[in-house]
Amino acid sequence: MERSKNLFLIFVCIAFSFHSKAQNNPQIYQAFITGNMNLWKATLDKLEAAPQKSDKERLDLINYYYGYIGWSLGQKENKKDVQMLMKTMENHLETLEKKNYAPSMVYFYKSALIGFEIGLHNYKAPLIGKKSLDFADQALKKDPQNPFAFLQLGNINYYTPPIAGGSKQKALEKYLQALALAEAGKWQIRQNWNYLNLLATLVNAYYEMKEYQKAAAFCQKALEAEPEFEWVRNTLYPQTLKKINS
Repeated sequence: MERSKNLFLIFVCIAFSFHSKAQNNPQIYQAFITGNMNLWKATLDKLEAAPQKSDKERLDLINYYYGYIGWSLGQKENKKDVQMLMKTMENHLETLEKKNYAPSMVYFYKSALIGFEIGLHNYKAPLIGKKSLDFADQALKKDPQNPFAFLQLGNINYYTPPIAGGSKQKALEKYLQALALAEAGKWQIRQNWNYLNLLATLVNAYYEMKEYQKAAAFCQKALEAEPEFEWVRNTLYPQTLKKINS
């Protein structure tokens, strides 16, 4: 992957232990670490085609839409195709919301969907950006130990212009809070694409803030967790080392 594809991390930039264990679909994980998004989409389509889905399976499926839509935005895929994916994700969320199932996660994904909408139409940021923040706050209120709520608050802080209240330093604090909760047992760490994504988000944040030594440390951490994580191994880590040595 090229560094320009970091919108995959920007949007994607789980809390409940039962759900984090369920999310480790081996095909999705393999697609993430290798950047094989054709595999990701094929797996997504297969899961979507299943005639019946438990609430837990539906929440997992939402997570896979979340990742694939973020990648699609980074690739500047056809807007109509992305909007169709977003609508399907939204429909799944509505189903879970009616059942009051995993409300913290539902609010988190609703916040992320607004982020996707802003990614498609930047001019909407002043109109709907606050709604994204409100949903992220609701996610945290429903579960104060939801790592994804902190991740989303970090993304909002990071990509909101300072004049509108954004702060990269505050974003970094939120990312680190998310990591601390994830590693304290809120996520199953092994072979979890969400965990690797969080580590890469931290690499990206430190790199953009020109704190290259810290970016390198998180590259190393990511590769310790998954030596075959191609984006970090082949792109982010070499670029970071080049900055350190220049």
